[in-house]
Formats: sequence, C-alpha cells, structure tokens
Amino acid sequence: MTTFLFACQSASQRNDKKPDSVPKGAPRVVSADSLIVPGKSIGNIKLGMDAAPVIKLMGTPSGGDAAMGKATVIWNNGDDLTAIYTERNMGVDDTARILQIRSTLPGYLTDKNIGVGVTLDDIELQMPVARLGEYSEGKDTFALYVTRAGISFEINRDQQCTGIIVHPAGTDPTKAYLPFHSNLRK
Repeated sequence: MTTFLFACQSASQRNDKKPDSVPKGAPRVVSADSLIVPGKSIGNIKLGMDAAPVIKLMGTPSGGDAAMGKATVIWNNGDDLTAIYTERNMGVDDTARILQIRSTLPGYLTDKNIGVGVTLDDIELQMPVARLGEYSEGKDTFALYVTRAGISFEINRDQQCTGIIVHPAGTDPTKAYLPFHSNLRK
C-alpha cells in the first residue's frame, strides 16, 4: 500500500535538528513516492488533485482553517506535521483541489537531492532562489525563499532547510487566501 503520509517537525525541533543532507556529488536515486517535483508534487500528493482521498487516507486532521471555499488542513503526528492548502471553485466545481503542499520530512528530495536538512548554499548551487521574508514560530525565526519553478524553502538561523512548500510554478506561496505563514514579514 502506498501511503500519502509525510510530516514536518515542530519549529523548536527544526532548529536543533542535525541535517540529513546528501554528500556533495553523491547521487541518490529518489523513489516516486519520495520525490519532490517543483510546481507539481511531493511524493504521491499532486497539485490540482482532489483533496478528499488524501484527507480520507490520512485521517482526521488535527487542525486547520477554512473560509470562502479555501482551506488549510493540518495533521500532527507527535512532533510531525503535514499541511495542504486547497481551494474550491464554488458553483462550478465543488471539488477541493490541492494548490500547495508543505512538508518538513527529511525523506523527501528533488531529483537534485534538495530537501529538508540541506543547506541554503547547497540549494543555491542547484537553483536560483529569492528571499521573500521571514516569519516566527514560537521563539524561532525562519526565512522563506522561493523559486519560479514552484518550490519554496523554509530556512532556519543555521541556514538549513527545515521545510518545503510546493506550489504552482511562477506563483508566490504567500499570496494564498490562507497562507501557511500568515505572519511573514517581507
């Protein structure tokens, strides 16, 4: 059985986590259910897909927010968290479509071995990024970096990636009606 479950760590643990980065020059074959495709998917969860099967498989969410046909759905699993952002085109298509996916689980990687635990320097070697701003979670502060390809990176004070957001290419993930980081300061 293929699982949709993936997770991200709490803010305090993300700052203390040792990186799970891949050594430079060491290629790693990433299986389809662990592959991050910018602008498209994280593992088996794809942008544009109906959120109902994901929600059913992952079980009752532990939190979230909803308004005007938009929703952020969050699952906590101990210190881990998974989040998706959905929108409905009410009156036309009442299906809640996934428009953003957030993960901080180190097991998910791009085909260039970019994922949680990798340094900002390593990310910048693989793709151009632009800093959007910073946000706080508890006592911790993180910077959010975005690419035109449809992937954004949450970077801690140690310049390590602690989370990834996949969103449509060419979009700003903070422009969602219910953004993952509503307290982002640009």
